[in-house]
Amino acid sequence: MARAGMDRRGFVTVLGAVAGSALGAAARPGWAAPAAAAAPAALPPGLVLPVAGPGFWDATTVSCPRVLRLGPGDFRMWYYGRDPQFDRSISLPTGRIGHARSTDGRSWTRVPGAGYRGSVMDPATDPQRFDSAHLGLGEVQVTSEGFEMWYFGGDSQLRQVRGREVRGFPLRIGRAVSRDGLDWQRTEGPVRGAVLDAGPEGAPDAGGAGWPQVLRLRGDLWRMYYHTIHPKLGFVVCAAESSDGGLNWRRLGVLFGRGDAEAFDSDGASTRHVFWHEGRFTMLYEGWRGTRIGVGLARSSDGLTWERVPGPQERGAVLAPQPSGSRLWDCGAVGTPWFVDLGPGQQGRGRYHLYYVARPETEKGASEITVSHQIGLAVSDDPTLREWRRWAGA
Repeated sequence: MARAGMDRRGFVTVLGAVAGSALGAAARPGWAAPAAAAAPAALPPGLVLPVAGPGFWDATTVSCPRVLRLGPGDFRMWYYGRDPQFDRSISLPTGRIGHARSTDGRSWTRVPGAGYRGSVMDPATDPQRFDSAHLGLGEVQVTSEGFEMWYFGGDSQLRQVRGREVRGFPLRIGRAVSRDGLDWQRTEGPVRGAVLDAGPEGAPDAGGAGWPQVLRLRGDLWRMYYHTIHPKLGFVVCAAESSDGGLNWRRLGVLFGRGDAEAFDSDGASTRHVFWHEGRFTMLYEGWRGTRIGVGLARSSDGLTWERVPGPQERGAVLAPQPSGSRLWDCGAVGTPWFVDLGPGQQGRGRYHLYYVARPETEKGASEITVSHQIGLAVSDDPTLREWRRWAGA
């Protein structure tokens, strides 16, 4: 979920169907796709993008879907993941970034890029850059020249954190641009390429900043939401603002953290999607209670002060994992929510889409990287966004 969400046990301790499409590997030099496997069996309810088959960059985990609807019949998804060869000393399920397309937002086909085994963006080759060990995705936006990505990453330097030697931290935030969504060029920020560093000593985000999303509130005011984990505060959503087009950022501190002691988010909030809905800022977010993770809802008049909206599912979530012990693919955790409104013409047919990542339950003490995360979809026609059902086919 994002180790800012679901992929995070290491973060805490520190502080499919894979045939190439017509746009795929044959048109992209430098990588030959493995032979397509036999057609998969019907997917279980909710699951829309499982892990890839052997030989692909995302054969172990796929996570943190970020979906754009560019027009009728044109949905694009970016996500991160890894294969068995990825450095297992990086304790998050982050790794590389890839791409998929869909005509309806429900059935997805991978679009291989020119990177490692079909990825569209890999860790930087320069070991001095902030993102030379692993990458994670925050958001992709449409621009006048193509696409813009806000992402995060870490380097390979070994550091002592709370008595442990770790690699891949602290997390820092970067920016990249692309004309087609497949070939990405990093933009240079002031901190070893990053646009936002980890916070100063003593700050809530001193341990790192990840999973960014940027809202352009005005031409001279951009706001970035991101999250971190703090030894005392748990998972917290923070923000920063920029008045110069994202070159320099002023931290606003913690905006959103732990819920009530008995709530699904009693250990904090992490990966989120902030958007405008029904005249208010709205946030679907990942909430933590131990290792059981669900999706919650909050609203705000200004995007800074937030009020939780209890949902009908487990402990107030709007989307909770399937029952414990069920052994279903999403019975352990659901998170990294992303919202898409298909418009009033789809009312009554699942107008609202909520993309998420899920995993089954883990053994006690198991790492997040030992279990596969996969991408799911829930749909709703409820304008309050409190009622969701897992997509189960036409």
